[in-house]
Amino acid sequence: LAIDLQSQQKRWEFEAEGVISSSPALVDTTIYVGSEDGRLYAVDVTTGEKLWDILTGDKITSSPAVADGTVYIGSHDGNLYAIE
Repeated sequence: LAIDLQSQQKRWEFEAEGVISSSPALVDTTIYVGSEDGRLYAVDVTTGEKLWDILTGDKITSSPAVADGTVYIGSHDGNLYAIE
């Protein structure tokens, strides 16, 4: 949920398939966040539109890290994912 601080009005809302229990990572105009549905989502910071998602083998409760254009996320399936 994005809220305009001046007007206090909702700018946009993004609903994941599962609960989001971690903090997102922001790089340029893209928000990266994992969900307990096992997906890593990339969301446009301006519109709230989903840009893409990738399904892992289990829920994601950790926050993503981003370096050199690669998004890293751990999943409860025991894997560390590197998405370019």
